[in-house]
Amino acid sequence: MALGFLLTIGPLLGLSVIMTLVAVLWCVILMPRLKDGRDRFLVGLVSLISIHHGLRLLQQGGLMGPESQGMLDMASFLVTGLYALAVVMLEIYTKEYRRNRYRLRLAEGNEAPPLQPYRLQAIDMGAMREVSQAVADSSPLPMFAVDPQGDVCYWNSAAEKLFGWRKAEVMGRPLPPLAAADPATGESRQWLTNKDGRRFEAETWSAPMPVAGQSGTLTIVASHPTAA
Repeated sequence: MALGFLLTIGPLLGLSVIMTLVAVLWCVILMPRLKDGRDRFLVGLVSLISIHHGLRLLQQGGLMGPESQGMLDMASFLVTGLYALAVVMLEIYTKEYRRNRYRLRLAEGNEAPPLQPYRLQAIDMGAMREVSQAVADSSPLPMFAVDPQGDVCYWNSAAEKLFGWRKAEVMGRPLPPLAAADPATGESRQWLTNKDGRRFEAETWSAPMPVAGQSGTLTIVASHPTAA
């Protein structure tokens, strides 16, 4: 029965569904073997992302009707929130690792010159930024950030796909006009537009983000499949 179902939805979509199920099964098997809470959280996040992708694939294949939109919105919201939490956890973990490593050096009698702690901090903060950016780059949800002047300082691949602007086109420049008026109500809170002028309904979440010692803004978008 399962094989017949996969054949009816097409080979490419069927393969995608199989890969999603394998990813979820791998997470379920791996979860009980992990003792570190951070590792369990990240594996759970991977599992949720896989389920989120699976639901999107089924909807794109016409196997889920409009009534499933609430389920997809909830999955998008959970993925977004957990991504943000994962970045925070990685930052806390990296800072704690840096402090413990320096304490160990002091305990071993390898006290560094006065400037050495700052050098270690710069190295570890650079590694933390690389890890945080890797997490954001792999997000299935569009993410972008602007500095205090309103210029784009981050634009992931999902944002490129949704909005149509390549990263090279927007980085260091004012944020493109993304808000679009709702054709029915004139409200702009839940309607966005891409580079080609296509309107689509979306949910957005924004949070302050430090940029060069100042407060910028990080925005995450969960788009609805309907467009105007």
